[in-house]
Amino acid sequence: MIHDTILVSEISILTDRTLGATAMKTIEIDSATFANYKNDDLTELLTKSSNLIIKSYGMGNLSTVSFRGTGASHTQVKWNGMNINSPLTGQVDFSVIPVAFIDEVSIKPGNSSLTDQSGGLGGGIVINNRVNWDTTATISVSKELSSFSGNSTYLQFKQGTKKVQYKTRLGYESAKNDFPFISATLPRQETRQQNGSTNLAGLVQEVYFKPNAKNHLSILGWYSMADRNLSPLMSYEGSGHRENSNDKMLNACFKWDHYNKQHKWHFQTGVMNRNNQYYLYRILSGGTIFNNYDAENNSTSVNNQLKYTWQSGNGTKVSSSLDMNYHTAEISDNKNQTSLSISRKELLFSAIANQAIGEQLAVFTLIRSELVDDQLTPFIPSAGIEYHPAFFSSITVQLNTARNYHHPTLFDLHYQPGGNPDLKPETGFTSECNIIYESGTNNKSVHLVAGVYNSVIDNWILWTDTDYGYWTPVNIQKVVAKGFESSVDFHTKLRSVKADFNFTYNYSSTTSEGSSDEFIKVKGQQLIYIPKHSLRVSANLKNKSWMLYIANQYTGERPVMLSVEGDYKTPLSAYSILDAHIGHFFTAGKLNMRASFKVHNLLDVAYQTIYMRAMPGRYYSVLMSVEI
Repeated sequence: MIHDTILVSEISILTDRTLGATAMKTIEIDSATFANYKNDDLTELLTKSSNLIIKSYGMGNLSTVSFRGTGASHTQVKWNGMNINSPLTGQVDFSVIPVAFIDEVSIKPGNSSLTDQSGGLGGGIVINNRVNWDTTATISVSKELSSFSGNSTYLQFKQGTKKVQYKTRLGYESAKNDFPFISATLPRQETRQQNGSTNLAGLVQEVYFKPNAKNHLSILGWYSMADRNLSPLMSYEGSGHRENSNDKMLNACFKWDHYNKQHKWHFQTGVMNRNNQYYLYRILSGGTIFNNYDAENNSTSVNNQLKYTWQSGNGTKVSSSLDMNYHTAEISDNKNQTSLSISRKELLFSAIANQAIGEQLAVFTLIRSELVDDQLTPFIPSAGIEYHPAFFSSITVQLNTARNYHHPTLFDLHYQPGGNPDLKPETGFTSECNIIYESGTNNKSVHLVAGVYNSVIDNWILWTDTDYGYWTPVNIQKVVAKGFESSVDFHTKLRSVKADFNFTYNYSSTTSEGSSDEFIKVKGQQLIYIPKHSLRVSANLKNKSWMLYIANQYTGERPVMLSVEGDYKTPLSAYSILDAHIGHFFTAGKLNMRASFKVHNLLDVAYQTIYMRAMPGRYYSVLMSVEI
C-alpha cells in the first residue's frame, strides 16, 4: 500500500521540468491509480489508465504494448534509466512487471521517447523506483484473491537514515486460469480453459546512499521467474496438448549522480539477463509423447551511460550523453541439437539543447547518432517549439518533428529458420501538434489535450509466411501511421468527496503503402491488430475512508491479417470492458489498512485480443493491504 494515499488528503507529484518535457507530450500515471492496481501487473494498469494497444495472450501470459499503430518492438522501455527491451525480440513482456515493484510510470508517445533513446517509432515507457528519505521504518503487505484460483501476495520493507535507505520488495502470484468461455468455432458451446496455470515470483532490492547534498548513489536489483502453461487456441480440436514457457529475468544497475549549481553528471552501468525455455508437445494415445519444440534462448546485455547536463540562469539547458552497450545471445534448438551464438555492439551519442525565449516561447533541438555493429546511423535530428499565447495563458501549443531509426532485432536477423540478415533498419519521420488547455481553482480543475500526428515509416519490418513452411521478416517499402488523440481530465471537490473524471479517445490509421509486387495488393489496408478507434471513460470518487472507481475501455475492430483476393479472415470484433472497484480505508492503532472489492468485465463480454486466444468473462477479486 502507498502510505500517502491513506493519510494525505491531496497528492502532488513535483519533478524538474526536464528538457524532454518542452514541446513533448508526456502522460504521468497518478498515485491514486497506482493504489487501485497495486497487486496487478503493469499490463492491467496500462490497460485501465491509457489507450495504448495491448496484445495479451491471456491472464498471466505474454502481454505487449504498442503506440499509435506501430509494433510491440517499436515501444522502448526504460527501467531506472536502463533499456530493458529484449535484444532478441526487441519487446518487453509487461505481464511480468508487477505494479508493486515500481513507483512511477511515464508514457511518452511518438517523438517524446527520443529524449531517452532512439528506436521508439511508436513511443516509450519509463518506469522508475524512487527513494523516500524519511527515517521512519515501514512494512506493508497486500494480499489479493481472485476468481479462477488467483492468488497474489506482495510485501515491502523500508528502513534507513537521512544518508542511507534500504527497500526490499517481494511478490508471488499464481492462478489456474480455468475460466469458462464460449468457443469461437462451430458449434459454439461453453467450455473451460485447460492447461493455463501460471506462477510468477520476484524480488526487488534497492539501496540508496547520499554522502552529501552533491552526490547520490543507487544500487538496484530485480529478479523474477515466470512458469506458465499455455492453453491451446480455441480452434484446437485435438487432445493431449501441452505447452509451457519458463522465463527468468535479472536487471541490475548502479547509478551515481553529482549535482552542482549549474552542472549535473550522471553515470550508470547495468547488466540485464533473459532466459526462456519453451516446450510444445502432445500426448498421443497410449501415452506416447511427441515432441514438437524444445527450445531455449538466453541473452545478456551490459549497458553503460555517461551524461552531462548544464543549465544557465537565463533559460538555457544543454545535455549530452554517451552510451556503450554490448549484447550477447544464444539460440538453442534442443530437439534438433543446434545452436547459434550472436552478439551486437552499440555506441550511442545524443545532444539536446533547450532555450526559453521570454515567458511565452521555448524551443529545443536534439541530435542523435549511433554506431551499431560497425554500421553508422546518419544523424537523427529532432526539433520542437512550445508556445503560450499572452492573450490566453491557459493554452499551450506544442509542435515537434523528428527522424527516428529502429534497427532489426537479433531474431529478425538470425532466427533459424527464417532470419533475414539483409534487413534494413526501419526509418521513421514523425510530425505532431498538441494543444493543451489547463484551468482550475481550489475546488475544480480541467486539463484537456488534443493532438494530431503523422508518421511515414520506410522499410517497415513485417514477418510473412513462405512456401517452405516457416515465416521470415521482410521490409515493406512504406507504412503511414496517422491519427488523432484527445483526453479530458476533470477534478472537483464536493464537501468531503473528491471526484476525478477522465475521457480519452484515439483514432489511429496505420496502412501499408508499399508499391512492390509483393505488397501492392494490400496497399491501403490497416495493419494487423491495430484498432482504428479506442475510447476510455473513468470516474474515481473518494473521501477519507471510501473510494469508488468505475472504468470502461472500448477497443475497435482489428484485422488479423493483410488480406488479398481469396485470402481473408474475419477481423476481431470490437469490445467494451467495464470494471468497478469499491474500497475502504481505515486505521487501527499504528496499522493503516485498505480493503477493496473488484468486479472485472462487469457485463461479461466475450472478446479476444489475440486471434483464437480465450479471455475471461466476468470475474471478481478481493484485496486487503496493511501498512505498519
